[in-house]
Amino acid sequence: MGFTDLDHFLLLLFIMSSLLNTTFGADHSKYTVIVQRDISVQRGLCVYIPCRFTLESGSTSAQAYGIWYKGDSKGEVVSSQNPSKNPPQNPGRIFFTGDATKLDCSMSINDVQFSDGDKPYLFRLQDDGGEKYNYVNHMIQLTVTELMDKPVIITPVTPLLADKEVTLTCESPGRCNGSAPLITWNRRGVQRTGVTHTTIHPDGNKTYYSNITFTPSKQDHLSSLTCNVSIRASSASTQNQIILNVEYPPIVSIIVKDNIQNENTPIIVNEGDSETIKCTVDSNPNSTIIWTKEDIILSGTLIGQTLIYSVKNANPNDTGIYRCSANNRHSSITRSINITVHYAPRNPQIHCSTPTDCPIDGNKTIYIKEESSLSLRCAAESFPPAALNWSTTNKNQQNFNTNQNGEISFSKILLSDDGSYTCQAKNERGNSSASVTIKVTSLPEKSSLGMIAAVSVVLAVSVMLGIAFIILQYFRRRKLKQEGKDEKELTSNSQDAIYSNASVFCNNGEISQEIPNKNSTQDDRTVYMNCEEVQYASINFAAMKTKPSMEVTEPETEYAIIKPR
Repeated sequence: MGFTDLDHFLLLLFIMSSLLNTTFGADHSKYTVIVQRDISVQRGLCVYIPCRFTLESGSTSAQAYGIWYKGDSKGEVVSSQNPSKNPPQNPGRIFFTGDATKLDCSMSINDVQFSDGDKPYLFRLQDDGGEKYNYVNHMIQLTVTELMDKPVIITPVTPLLADKEVTLTCESPGRCNGSAPLITWNRRGVQRTGVTHTTIHPDGNKTYYSNITFTPSKQDHLSSLTCNVSIRASSASTQNQIILNVEYPPIVSIIVKDNIQNENTPIIVNEGDSETIKCTVDSNPNSTIIWTKEDIILSGTLIGQTLIYSVKNANPNDTGIYRCSANNRHSSITRSINITVHYAPRNPQIHCSTPTDCPIDGNKTIYIKEESSLSLRCAAESFPPAALNWSTTNKNQQNFNTNQNGEISFSKILLSDDGSYTCQAKNERGNSSASVTIKVTSLPEKSSLGMIAAVSVVLAVSVMLGIAFIILQYFRRRKLKQEGKDEKELTSNSQDAIYSNASVFCNNGEISQEIPNKNSTQDDRTVYMNCEEVQYASINFAAMKTKPSMEVTEPETEYAIIKPR
């Protein structure tokens, strides 16, 4: 029996229906797959494809299972819920992770390769106790791109500190059940393979990571740390790099003329010159930098982490210790140098050390007696200390001694030492001088000493004679006073004569004098005068009447001292 064209059509339709395992005339709107139709994934990573399906009957039997094909139902079986009946042709990377009895058609692809995206994927429901259906209208297209995702390097929350151990983590990209990648680290050019650890998430997927533990140093600051992830199944690899931010305390260097100076290095500056000193600090974070001299903050110029200070037109006051201090939140460090200003000797100062009371007058002249000892000290302010030398204009002078302290001495100075003496101070920067004149006075001659002794004896004898004269006068006056008491034997006429012939002188002038009355109660010898000082009186004995038995002699004038009452 031959087949007509209609027979051929019906036969073709039957065959197609058999291939699709669908019931001819079924409502295809009841057969759907809820899934993302276009999926992009990077090579070497894995992808989880969640999937749900529906069917006309609304449920499946316990014998239901799912199959994923590549291309069509005659193509390659890539995953099967029942591998015993429909084994995958390339097992190990693509897994049926759903459950057809629960209308779940989810699939997972690990270590994705470019070939995984050359054909679409078809889901088929196979239910030996119910419906069978190929969801040709709901196929999935997978697009595979080059691996671009990078591993994630996780650093501690706190800063990395020099000399303090730290652990960093590198987490591989992707989240699925793929094979564990190879994770390696590269630090400062040294590569090391880390141990790969696995984290299993509640949905069953995995992530992979590796740790690196090390103690960073200052040299690690701003260096790179690289994590490399290799997916061996797909020959894909990726890496990530970070720049380490390692914090450390200040490291201070003092630079003079482009040379780093050691601690307290002496720096010589000539008077009038200038010098620049730089304090360079290496620290993280940046430090606060200051220059100080004798606890006084100096004003400098800050360029980056270098503080520059200039000593201009140097003078001796610029000599001293200069300190640079740097401080950040980790520490405070100080370094110092010693600047010394060299200058020529100032004008020397000359003074006597022996004798200590040696006078030097305004003309810088010293007067000193012959055979005395004399030491002169010369001092001149300078740096470095000046060499001191003495010279003299006295060409015959050979008597003084000099020492390294700038001192000259004369054990016994002579008249021949008389002259001008000059002290010269000299160092590498220059010289200066000062002079003093020594005047030596001679000692007295022996003849002069004899004359002085003779004069002294004469003076002593004269004094003794004067004293003897005064004593004789004293006794004479006492004798005269005693004789006056004996004059009571004289007659009244005699008294009258005495009084009448007496003249009293006061202050070189003569004054009148009353004669006391005979009946007066006053002492007859009393003479009243109006002068308060010692007076002199004169008596003329020629007017007196003498007794016949008395021998008449030449009249004589006598003087007596009369004291006022």
